[in-house]
Amino acid sequence: MKEIDIKKISDLALELHEKGEYVEAEKYFLEALYLMDEKDNQLYQKVVYGLGINYAMQQNYEGAKSCFQEGRLNAQKANNMEHELEMLHELIKICRLMNDSGAAEILANEEIMYREKYVPNDFEGLSVAHYEKALVFIECHHPIKSEAHLKKALEYAKKSNEKISIAYLQAKIGDYYQSMGKKIEAKNFYLKSLDLFRELDDQRNMKIIAFKIDDIEETEDL
Repeated sequence: MKEIDIKKISDLALELHEKGEYVEAEKYFLEALYLMDEKDNQLYQKVVYGLGINYAMQQNYEGAKSCFQEGRLNAQKANNMEHELEMLHELIKICRLMNDSGAAEILANEEIMYREKYVPNDFEGLSVAHYEKALVFIECHHPIKSEAHLKKALEYAKKSNEKISIAYLQAKIGDYYQSMGKKIEAKNFYLKSLDLFRELDDQRNMKIIAFKIDDIEETEDL
């Protein structure tokens, strides 16, 4: 079958996936893969990635992990560092969902090391990588390491000058401090986040953060 016809099948799989019809989408992802022989083909790599995301949405984490591992291997063979980093990041998320914190931490270290070495000016990518590592430590109940990587993520977000990312991270750090019972620190980060969301005219997140601030202030009055 011609590649253009296989692409139509993969496009249909993606369309179904985006509609939330994951089981039906899976069938077309698998059909597209079955029809392709060249694993270094760019379309093949995209379909493997799509199937991995599809499996993850269905909570088939073993299937997703297998896809992302294959995707990473193919990216290495093709010397495609950008795609390899993408696959590596997805593997970290899957390992977290599988409660394999040991593997998630090792992979998170690897992602940060690769990014610092090969794409040191991709501040947004480094921010996301440190945030993911923070999540690993949060789930393992390591507060000092969690806080350190959350702040590192925020530091890189500020370097990238992506205001929406900065606002979200400030809110997430606020959530973290709130979960630790550090209400003053939480409120300070929520206020910073609220200012940025207001600047971005993000009404939805403004309401969410304002509610969290009100909740803290209510407990302060008790």
